[in-house]
Amino acid sequence: MAYLTIAQLEARKDAREVAELSNDENGTTRVDANVEAAIDDASSAIDEALADRMDVPVPVPDGVIRRICADLAIYYLAARRPGDIPERFQSLYDKSMEALARYGIREEGVQPPFASRDDDEEPFPEE
Repeated sequence: MAYLTIAQLEARKDAREVAELSNDENGTTRVDANVEAAIDDASSAIDEALADRMDVPVPVPDGVIRRICADLAIYYLAARRPGDIPERFQSLYDKSMEALARYGIREEGVQPPFASRDDDEEPFPEE
């Protein structure tokens, strides 16, 4: 299951960069097949990173998963090119994998950012 559509990727990343990274000919027109492959690779990487602690694919991906997927998709588009991967793309990958390593892990006494609660509950209960 892909966690993003091409439109959602372009909403999070510069559409010109997506076109440039996906098109080996002129860099001005997006090549959808290459973008979809990068999104699929990113989604698979997310599933692999999370599979040991939750059910995958994530049934309702939150903004964190979508943002990580966008960053990884850009990395995978850049990785298609021969040669070394530029540092800024490698950094996206490294930070995304670090975030996935922490995703869904709750520390004792820390309110998770997307935790559901009753409306009449205090956001941070007194101890």
